[in-house]
Amino acid sequence: MKIRYLLTILIQLIVYNTINSFSTAKIAIIIVIDQFGYNYINKLESNLNGGIKYLIDNGIVFTNAHYAQSPCTSADHALLSTGVFASYHGIINNKWYENNQLVYCDQDDNNKAQVFKPDGTLYDYGKSAKNIMVDGLSDQLIMSSNDLKNQAWALSLKSRAAISMASKLGKALWIDNETGNFTSSKAYFDKLPEWITNFNKKEKIDKIINFIWQPIYKDKQFYNIQFNNYYKYSKLEFPLIDNILTVDNLIKNKYEQLYNKTPLANQNLIKLAKKCLKINLNNNKFILWLSLSSLDKVGHVYGPDSKEAIDMVYQMDNQIQGLINYIYKIADKRNIKKEDILIALTADHGVMPLTPPLKEFGLDIVHNYSSKELTDNINSQINNKYNIKDIIIGHKNNQFYLNKLKLKKLKKNIRTNIYKDIKKYLLNLPGIRNAWTLKELSKANFDILDRDIYIRREIYKKRSGKIFYSLMPYTKITKHYLKGIAHTSQYNYDTHVPLIIYQPGNFFKKRITKNVYMTQFVPTISQILNISRPSASSDNVLPIFDK
Repeated sequence: MKIRYLLTILIQLIVYNTINSFSTAKIAIIIVIDQFGYNYINKLESNLNGGIKYLIDNGIVFTNAHYAQSPCTSADHALLSTGVFASYHGIINNKWYENNQLVYCDQDDNNKAQVFKPDGTLYDYGKSAKNIMVDGLSDQLIMSSNDLKNQAWALSLKSRAAISMASKLGKALWIDNETGNFTSSKAYFDKLPEWITNFNKKEKIDKIINFIWQPIYKDKQFYNIQFNNYYKYSKLEFPLIDNILTVDNLIKNKYEQLYNKTPLANQNLIKLAKKCLKINLNNNKFILWLSLSSLDKVGHVYGPDSKEAIDMVYQMDNQIQGLINYIYKIADKRNIKKEDILIALTADHGVMPLTPPLKEFGLDIVHNYSSKELTDNINSQINNKYNIKDIIIGHKNNQFYLNKLKLKKLKKNIRTNIYKDIKKYLLNLPGIRNAWTLKELSKANFDILDRDIYIRREIYKKRSGKIFYSLMPYTKITKHYLKGIAHTSQYNYDTHVPLIIYQPGNFFKKRITKNVYMTQFVPTISQILNISRPSASSDNVLPIFDK
């Protein structure tokens, strides 16, 4: 008995000393590449020679990191920030319906959250983290200092990504798709800081006369990946690479149109990140979140194996190396040691391949459905049977939203029969695995290996649809069902992402192959920064302290 007791004490001491042999970081640079599935590492690692490769070669690489919820940009950025699932943080999707009205995840109608125009006046709409129902890493960093001098900044092309990472107390910056400027809202600033307005004047996109997207490599072998030349299944049926893109091409129909789908957009965002560091970095604790969105933008249009998507990875590899060099240069000037700087690289989700080429290739489990056609067909059947028009008002990810006002007027048995009819229709479609009402899914029991539990983690009161479904692999229900791609399933191609953590002198090169989950990310970063983890976060830290 004494021996067992002494062994227990010895083990505890070893673990304690292992954890405490690492110095805490003062600065965390967290790079999130939108739609950067782990399969890109498998396919392209040997071709990388920049910042991504530097982190792979020097940091702790988790080869089996997964999201355990159905993926989307806003929900997964919020998970990264808070350490909890959508069913807890409340951001179930990029948008949803409440009381039959479409709500954007970062929408805030309060005049205290109005978005800034370039001239400092305000738009008539607002954005904030109001819809995030728990605190995040940025909040904890700010609250951890008695004088509130710690800083957390979150930068992205997408407002929903920046806001999810900045949370309530950090500072969020994103691109204004009306003007091409970086902006924010009154939720984060009384007025837009002068350094941001000066940056916008200097770097404005409409100063570019024309732009030619030249690939990193001239040798075609670097792009010789299956299904990389299927422009007939792209939303844009012409290549972006080696085409002359005039400023009118880039910004026609808002800056969102083509600009955000080119390496220019990420390059400009990284310039903003460097400026942010130059202006704000000091000897207090500091987090910089950087979400690079252009891979997602171009991937949705051309597919993840297109030449555009592959070269975007190569471009980011170079751009991230430039950022890392700048981080160490500016830190050295301010007497901040490399050992005090943690750099993490990950993604918000993976991506499904273009499905029509898979079908041509012989994969017979591929199924593509139009969300609009399904909605129209179901509404037509319900109308014919019950004389109720447009019972379904919308479809988001794995959910159908029904008209609550019309449902409320119906007798309970009629409502129940409508639910049954919708589920029956869905379950008769090849590729649909399961279908539930909201109530059924809430109470469902799942086997430990059944990934349908990921769907249940999308449930949040008043924000979820009435009918949920899950898909079989390589089935998708989207608006443009034969064009572009999606990332809404619970399968590996959507949930498996890179995760790399590097802190010189503290965490050394290692590959960890055991399964880990992205809910472990925030507890780990919190521990390294020596701050409290976000309030709702309860998962274990990542196994980075194991020797």
